[in-house]
Amino acid sequence: MGFSDGYIERIISKNKFFKELVLIIDLQLMEIELKKAYRIGIRERRTKAYKPLLLFKIQLVSIWHNLSEIEIEEMVNDSLSMMRVCEQELEDSIPDHSTLADLEQN
Repeated sequence: MGFSDGYIERIISKNKFFKELVLIIDLQLMEIELKKAYRIGIRERRTKAYKPLLLFKIQLVSIWHNLSEIEIEEMVNDSLSMMRVCEQELEDSIPDHSTLADLEQN
């Protein structure tokens, strides 16, 4: 828990969509199924791979809001609510648009 978590919670409490999203979807079951299809590990470029549940959440919101890879990257980087749904902190690395585009192609 970071220094700014209390402030962030107060700001994002107004956005109920993302908060309710995590209550509707059984994320533990989803994570188990995603791990069967997507292995976490070192990619070809020798960088740490993103967790499949993070990528799933980003893709889901992208589809619901009809956002391009660039737009969803910007949304995750700019939206405190989206960061919270993705279980990311302000200092965490977010998948860039090229990573998301690669995911759609596979």
